[in-house]
Amino acid sequence: MSILTSLTIIAIALLIIVFMYFMPGVFALFYHYCHGKYSKTKTKRLANAFILGVFTISLCLLLLILSSTFIFNTYFKKAATNYFVWATTGLLLALAVSTIFFYFRQGDGTELFISRKTADRYLTHIKTIKDTSDAFCLGIVSIIPELLFTLPLYIIVCYEITRINNLYPAGIFLLVPCIITPTIPLVILQTRFKCGQNLANIQRSRVHNKLFTRIVMSISYLVLAVLIISLRG
Repeated sequence: MSILTSLTIIAIALLIIVFMYFMPGVFALFYHYCHGKYSKTKTKRLANAFILGVFTISLCLLLLILSSTFIFNTYFKKAATNYFVWATTGLLLALAVSTIFFYFRQGDGTELFISRKTADRYLTHIKTIKDTSDAFCLGIVSIIPELLFTLPLYIIVCYEITRINNLYPAGIFLLVPCIITPTIPLVILQTRFKCGQNLANIQRSRVHNKLFTRIVMSISYLVLAVLIISLRG
């Protein structure tokens, strides 16, 4: 398989992560409440702490998976590709279906698959944020509910990075955009708030883009499954 195919797989996996709705939704609510309670300076500081928390957990998760992938490839070189292809293909197909039917709840809003109880816990936590350590921790835990959809993507990304790195050692630097990617929607939201938009504006755009997001994510999972199958070629 060519390096171009591996890069395409990584790019599509990162695209899906950018389209995820939960973490940006938490951040939008968080920024809204902070903006109403604190000064612009403190709001910016708390928002940056949240983004740093997301960056940190993404870094730790990717490094953990990457190290595990290197170990797996070292001890199971011959079987690794077959195991990876069949396991990830089946999972990606399941996620493609789940994204269409289960990622968003029925209704006109943007309620996701998580339970109402879990959503209420996050909302309560958001309202009690007072300092940067709280915001940092909120950024870390905001990644948890969507791991069902994103963890396979992180595994795929790390697997492809190891394949590229075996031919081009500089391939390890592909980790940099992978770590930054989950923070991109947050930076965009922060910029929108700074430009004068409010939570209502942002929520309307999220509702408007819901169908498009669902379709793009589902198709991207399917394309990933096809590309992963090509590993056997």
